[in-house]
Amino acid sequence: MENLLFDLKDLKLERITRIDGLIIINMATTATEAACLNCRQPSARIHSHYQRILADLPFGGQEAILQVQVRRFFCLNQKCPRRLFAEQVPSVMKRYARRTLRQERALETIGLALGGEAGQRTAGKLGIRVSADTLLRRVRAIPDSGVKPVRVLGVDDFAFRRSHRYGTILVDQEEHRPIDLLPNREAATLKTWLQGHPEIEIITRDRSQAYAEAARSGAPQATQIADRFHILGNLRDAVERTLVKQHPVLREAAKEISPRYQTGQMLKAEGLIKELSDRVAPVNQKALDLSQQRRARRLARYEEVKHLKQQGLPIKQIAQQLGAHRRTIRNFLRAESFPERQAPKPRATLMDPFVEYLKKRWEDGCHSEKQ
Repeated sequence: MENLLFDLKDLKLERITRIDGLIIINMATTATEAACLNCRQPSARIHSHYQRILADLPFGGQEAILQVQVRRFFCLNQKCPRRLFAEQVPSVMKRYARRTLRQERALETIGLALGGEAGQRTAGKLGIRVSADTLLRRVRAIPDSGVKPVRVLGVDDFAFRRSHRYGTILVDQEEHRPIDLLPNREAATLKTWLQGHPEIEIITRDRSQAYAEAARSGAPQATQIADRFHILGNLRDAVERTLVKQHPVLREAAKEISPRYQTGQMLKAEGLIKELSDRVAPVNQKALDLSQQRRARRLARYEEVKHLKQQGLPIKQIAQQLGAHRRTIRNFLRAESFPERQAPKPRATLMDPFVEYLKKRWEDGCHSEKQ
């Protein structure tokens, strides 16, 4: 049993009791002397005893505490300002601690894996009473391992407060962990940081011109590449610009490969119908007038955007002046002509290609649904 508890080099097990579901382990120190905490001079002269109570890992799902009989010693060094000191058991507990070392390590593991609230619930089910705040304090108290030399650096921005204040996060792409946070996303700040890390060989970044300039001047030896997110973003923007310009052609191509169009062509070839008629929705004059008014407003805004751009105004300033989103301004500028909104079409049904054929059969006198 003793071998299951601790490395009992400096402790001996006296007894184990169980009271109302709580396991109490009584232990005592065995060393004949202890070193002063100040001058480190050994002393065997005992002053008194006291008991330290520490929370330990649970046994069989039941909460356990450790009661250790600790001695106070006289310091024999006359020049030492400390007259009394208590012996320490560093293999089991820290100074002034209320938990054993192995429970603290368990709480660190739970806190890192689950965080505060979820960690508290999990620890309670395991038999460890701890608050969410204590778990978070244990995580924050873990010493930083320090920043190792970085070969591949990832640079991106983040928001302290969205639309108000932004910073820069630096990530070691090979270790997949953040290594530093910068207070802003200005080129001068990143340049100063890069100049202190000449070991960087590759920098992955977004399309920010400030980061590009900082990388060129602060780490000229490094190769700049776009990260996967922005590579896909560049591809998406290029495809979108191409499709916007070719929208009429694409609409005709989509019409020709649609099942309704192909079915109609097959029926025409067999002589069953003369022409595939389009379904026409009933006209709502009020809705039509409202749609025309909205189109006129969009057309006026489109022309104003084009006019302001010809005057040399940037997209951001145009958006602020017109009260529009920058994405809308950018779409207007990419379009070669006014981008018309496609009118909603009635929902197609499976019977649409056969309407003319059914009318012809009805007129020929075939009124049997089954036939």
